[in-house]
Order: sequence, then C-alpha cells, then structure tokens
Amino acid sequence: MTEAEVVIRPFGEGGAQLGMSRAEMLEHLDVLITAGQSAVDSSIQFLFAWLVAMFFIAHRLSKVQFFVAIGFYLGISFLKYAELASNFAAQDTWAGYAGFYVQEHDVGAESNLFDKMIEVALSDQSLSLTFWAVVAASIWWAISCRKNQPNEVGSPI
Repeated sequence: MTEAEVVIRPFGEGGAQLGMSRAEMLEHLDVLITAGQSAVDSSIQFLFAWLVAMFFIAHRLSKVQFFVAIGFYLGISFLKYAELASNFAAQDTWAGYAGFYVQEHDVGAESNLFDKMIEVALSDQSLSLTFWAVVAASIWWAISCRKNQPNEVGSPI
C-alpha cells in the first residue's frame, strides 16, 4: 500500500499578494458566507412581512399612501438586492484568492443536460431574475389585496 502525496493547493490569482494565510482567507470567506445567509434570511422575512401587512391594510390605505408604501418596498428591495449581489461577488472573489474553483464534472468529461440546467439555474442572471420576479409578484399581491378586500369600516379584516 502506497501513501498518497499531500498536495497543497496554490493560492488563486492575487491571493499570494494579500499576505494572508489560507486559514485567514477561509475565516474571511466564512464571514462573507454567514453575512450572505443573513441577507437572504432578512430578505425572506421582509417579503413575508410585506405580504401579511398588505393583506390586512392594503384596502384601507389611500392611493397616495399605497403608492408610497410600494415605493418604500421597492427602495428597500433594491438595497437588499445590492447587498446580496455585492456579498456574492465578494464570496466569489475571496474563493478565487484562496484557490477554490468549482468543478462541475470531471476533467475531460462532457456535461450532461442536468449539469447545464443547474449551471443556468445558479447563474447570476437567473438569480437576479428570480429575485425581481418575487418582488413583482409581491407587488401584484398588494394590488390584488387592495382590490379584493372588503372596504367597510366594520370589516373584521
């Protein structure tokens, strides 16, 4: 039985010039991943807060109040999108510095349809489209709640 040689993965482009050890890079990458997960979590919480609030109050708001609420929602959604995009870009950059590259299939092997579908689903454009489609659907929800809820003063909802 022969023992395999330990191969140390080299730093990625620009990684050696940072003057950091791989452990420090991994620690920074872990902080970025945790921040990204927190940003996704807060985006989902904000989305559901919007949906519930609109269900209960959209029909009671004046047109001006309703459009101001939508404006604030879009503004905060834009800030959330910018936070997510910059965080994911930083994660990619630091993973490159540390020498981590995602290899979707073996070298020399051809990718199959499933590999290509996963690659498209996880692309930046696809994730951006999904984010903004959810924002558009939640605004449609608010408009729907405004039109379809009872508007009487004594209404229980």
